[in-house]
Amino acid sequence: MKIAWLGLGLMGSRMVRHIAQFHDVHVYNRTASKSEPLKEICTVHTNIKSCVKEADVVIMMLSTPDVVEKVFVSDVLPHVKEGTIIIDMSTNLPNLTTKLYTQAQEAKLHWVDAPVSGGLGGAQNATLSIMIGGDQSIVKRLMPLLELMGSKVVYCGSSGHGQHTKMANQISVATNLAGLLESMEYAKHVNLNAKDVLTLINQGAASSWQSIHNGPLLVEEDMNPGFILAHFLKDLRCVMHEANLRSLHLPIVEKITSMVESIINEHNQDLSTLALVEYYRCNNPK
Repeated sequence: MKIAWLGLGLMGSRMVRHIAQFHDVHVYNRTASKSEPLKEICTVHTNIKSCVKEADVVIMMLSTPDVVEKVFVSDVLPHVKEGTIIIDMSTNLPNLTTKLYTQAQEAKLHWVDAPVSGGLGGAQNATLSIMIGGDQSIVKRLMPLLELMGSKVVYCGSSGHGQHTKMANQISVATNLAGLLESMEYAKHVNLNAKDVLTLINQGAASSWQSIHNGPLLVEEDMNPGFILAHFLKDLRCVMHEANLRSLHLPIVEKITSMVESIINEHNQDLSTLALVEYYRCNNPK
């Protein structure tokens, strides 16, 4: 199968390696230097047109909904062959997803939304959770490909349902992360041993993916980016956009969104999500 891959950020650059072992993979990235490490296993292109024009499948792993729409409409749609399957693995707005699905259908293409969860470790080790929306017959054809990148590949329903599932996932990510940060901040202020507290959290009812994977990094003050604040904020804004469309009140996510915006404004959007701890430190000096 000939596959075009667009977007080689922290996640995409790791995910694409798994499929390159089994397929003819062509890659494009706006910052050309990010393609260089892949030139031994993929065909590197300097423009999207040449990358996608003969592809059976185009996979997009891009930064924002606006970028996804622009790249698809301006750079992919005019150049792919009839019957090409477009897989958007970015986190995107569900309502934009259904719009792009319709545009793809009108052009005799297929659109599948397949956002992921599991962080850099999941991307590196092919253990991502992949949430899929789209036509079930098309998704069935794609399962062997998607299973090269994820250990939990789930069909969630028609177009947009993969993205809706990702919204629900990110609500839980946000609240679990904030809960971890608050519990560790409390432990610090009452002079508890952070490692002991984290061990007990992870052995009891308070355990979560955040406490297991990010808890040790927090204790060690390791703020190297895994999932950066800019992308986290994008996801939270997608959640709030969909919630507002439905007059759905999500007070915890709304507050966390405000906290992330504050840290980005004061520091750097490329920091790890664990940098959200600075919000607590600024408001709870010790």
